[in-house]
Amino acid sequence: MPPSSHHYQAYYCEENVWKLAQEPRFSTVEGYAVFISNPDKTCALWHQRASESLYEPIVWDYHVIYLAATGPVAQVAWQVWDLDTRLGCPVSFVEYIEQTFSLTMALPPQYLPLFRLVPRELFVERFFSNREHMLDDESHFRQPPPAWPAPAPTTQDDPLPLLRLVDMQDDFVGDILDLYGLSERFR
Repeated sequence: MPPSSHHYQAYYCEENVWKLAQEPRFSTVEGYAVFISNPDKTCALWHQRASESLYEPIVWDYHVIYLAATGPVAQVAWQVWDLDTRLGCPVSFVEYIEQTFSLTMALPPQYLPLFRLVPRELFVERFFSNREHMLDDESHFRQPPPAWPAPAPTTQDDPLPLLRLVDMQDDFVGDILDLYGLSERFR
């Protein structure tokens, strides 16, 4: 289970991270909502609680985690907050990357992740989801929605809709990096 002190709803990782990013502890440190996807919407991640096996990945169409800086400016360390991992929460960036993506390079290219980094403040203020991506053809939720209201922008600026954030071919906001680029930036 994720830490009990956090808002959590299974299969709504983007909203879990949106709620997490609003916690006061993150308001004074650098942080990013990190959207993980690829053009095929088939990213393999290990150590996810939704996987049926500890030894096999789950293939998500997208996943969202939170990346936060810790420590003094001169010695910043990065932590990953993934409320769906079996690795613990938070976990060091290095451990998370090594455990979650270590076998990814042995897979066909359509399973390789890309990462969109959205700065915390921008994400908190402008993220938008109407949850329609979770509806089936008869407008029933595939998975129960969170008890809180769906995210809506708090500013008059352009919203950041979920489906654009997971589209790694749309470079409208945030940096998009491959696994190597992400590792180099935050190690």
